Amino acid sequence: MTFPPSLRKIAVSCVLLSFGLILGLSLCEGALRIMGYRGIPKIPLTMQDDILGWVGTPHAEGNYDRPCFHSYITLNSQGFRDKEHSLVKPRGIFRIAVVGDSFVEAREVPLERTFWSVLQDKLDLLAQGRYEVMAFSGSAYGMTQEYLLLREKVLSYSPDLIILAFYPGNDIRNDSLSMSRTAFFRKAAK
Repeated sequence: MTFPPSLRKIAVSCVLLSFGLILGLSLCEGALRIMGYRGIPKIPLTMQDDILGWVGTPHAEGNYDRPCFHSYITLNSQGFRDKEHSLVKPRGIFRIAVVGDSFVEAREVPLERTFWSVLQDKLDLLAQGRYEVMAFSGSAYGMTQEYLLLREKVLSYSPDLIILAFYPGNDIRNDSLSMSRTAFFRKAAK
């Protein structure tokens, strides 16, 4: 089967145009890599804090990859792994603040599967939206940081109930530089 010369000319032009575009984009990509450009910089999930040592970076998001876990993390405007909450407690709402370390932050699971999100869902079923569960956490926080977090952030939300998620396996140890094996703690102490 033969094609008319005008159709062959169009096909050849399309192939050459495609080749030129691919070559041009490849050259641009190579030049950007040589210049050190690696794409839009990601905001780190944590940042230094004068009071707590480190806190979540407001509005940060990114992948949390570990050998057994992969999740995409988003932090709210206060730097916590939770949805947004108004500082002023809505009328008729019983506010519950959950305070803790990485067990509360729960980077390993989707947000809707964290224990405090499940608690919110169960309370919504039982009490038709009269409860609000909020999470305040920081990976590798010890009891001192949790107290400071409570004093500096949590109380300003006027919670009716505060749940301290205490893990005896490391919450006390994370308060001591000599006892802690956590890189977060050592980095913040420098």
